[in-house]
Amino acid sequence: MRLCLTLAALGLAAGGIAFLSSSAPVAPAVATAADKYEIDAVHSSVLFRASHMGISHTWGRFDKFSGTLSYDAKDPAACSVRLEVESASVNTGDAGRDGHLGNNDFFNAKQFPKITFASTKVSAAGEGKLKVVGDLELLGVKKPVTLEITKVGEGDFPMDGSHRIGFDTSFTIDRTEYGMKYATKPGTPDPVLLTISLEGIRK
Repeated sequence: MRLCLTLAALGLAAGGIAFLSSSAPVAPAVATAADKYEIDAVHSSVLFRASHMGISHTWGRFDKFSGTLSYDAKDPAACSVRLEVESASVNTGDAGRDGHLGNNDFFNAKQFPKITFASTKVSAAGEGKLKVVGDLELLGVKKPVTLEITKVGEGDFPMDGSHRIGFDTSFTIDRTEYGMKYATKPGTPDPVLLTISLEGIRK
């Protein structure tokens, strides 16, 4: 799923007002920007869990994805995310099943090679959490989804000195709403759990 999980940057204003004397002019607000990050696919994961005929759950992942995010701890509205997933990179640990998932019954990877997610609005959702509203596009169908994203951590990576940040989220979609109806009953939803863990490198 392309679920393309990108937090892209909006602008943020942070300003200072200085009173040097009774006649000192007020300093203008200084515009800054939310920190921008590129998703490190090596330390990130895009996973899914789907029902197998109502008997058990099958887990899978996407091996190829990319994206960007931006983050400002003081201004959630300045945060954003964009994620682009290569649908043909689906991996459930079985080559035959993966080939079936890539064909027209499921992801139709030739016609729809990308699954994308792009945030449209971000707001605070409690300590270390963000409410992210955005558009998920799968099989050419774009629908709004709302996620709760948790900040996992932030710091400098000792191996190369880069500054990194991490976020997790899990949410459920109904695959039939995107036209993926193979092995489903008409009018019956088929929920799929998506779990995304992203690590971004500050640019």
